[in-house]
Amino acid sequence: MGLREWFNNKLDDVADKVQDFSGESERRVLVDETKDATTALKQDVTHNVETLNEMAVQFNSRVDKLNHIREEAIAELVGQLREHMSRFGRVKAPFEFVPESYRRSELRIPERRLQTEEDYIASYDWDEQERFDFAFDRGVFGTKKETEKIIVDLTKHLDNLKLLREQIANEFVLKVDRRNLEISIAQTYLDIIDVIISQIEGVILPKLSIIKGFMIAKHVALYEEQIGEAELKNVNYSADALRGTDFEEYGVFIRNAFGFYILSANVLSNAVLTHLLEDTVTAEDEAALANQVSAVDSQARALKGEY
Repeated sequence: MGLREWFNNKLDDVADKVQDFSGESERRVLVDETKDATTALKQDVTHNVETLNEMAVQFNSRVDKLNHIREEAIAELVGQLREHMSRFGRVKAPFEFVPESYRRSELRIPERRLQTEEDYIASYDWDEQERFDFAFDRGVFGTKKETEKIIVDLTKHLDNLKLLREQIANEFVLKVDRRNLEISIAQTYLDIIDVIISQIEGVILPKLSIIKGFMIAKHVALYEEQIGEAELKNVNYSADALRGTDFEEYGVFIRNAFGFYILSANVLSNAVLTHLLEDTVTAEDEAALANQVSAVDSQARALKGEY
């Protein structure tokens, strides 16, 4: 070992002892731990924001489709259904449509807050030259006193970072659960709207047109009038008029159609839409909607004669 190498090793030994005595080694460990904690926190927040934004996109796409269907397709179909149903009995007020326009604002990483954390660490993260200048300017004992204060501050700061990370993790779980609930409700609502549309278009309107034609023909046969004149007079469209006849199934269908109409009206004016808009939807809304889905499915089977 040469003299220069031996001398450098001795200087390193002295530097280590000075650092141990002054608390510099402990400070260095705390600085590294704080850096790691801040990096982990930023990574958590980045992941959380990306996840929640992806879920927001999924939710918004469903609401976009829901808005379009309710404002256009459903409105037209309901008008047709109400016109047909009014022939067979008293129909309550038309469906109330509440346009939904719900957008979640994009989430952003709180860079300002995390940048402050970085600045806090950087203010204690001296380079080698700065550290030794500090030690020689104030002496070993002065350095120890200053560093002890820094260690207390760093320890407190590190604890706060750990608590913040835990808080963010817990809040993230709650936010994900809520987003999943909202996506589930929006999708369920879309599914039930699809059932309503398919039943009105594919089953109810075609069958009611047939029944209407049958009752006009029955009226003409009874009164020996022309079809054009019969349509202008009081054709009896009552389902009760079909009781006890060979066409009683038409009467059953009319009653089931009224039942489906009422259920559909309840679904389309469901308060869950307002709750989605106001971001106040709950598990109770999901349960209530599930009950309506079951009722609509049951009524749809009744329309097909499946009980």
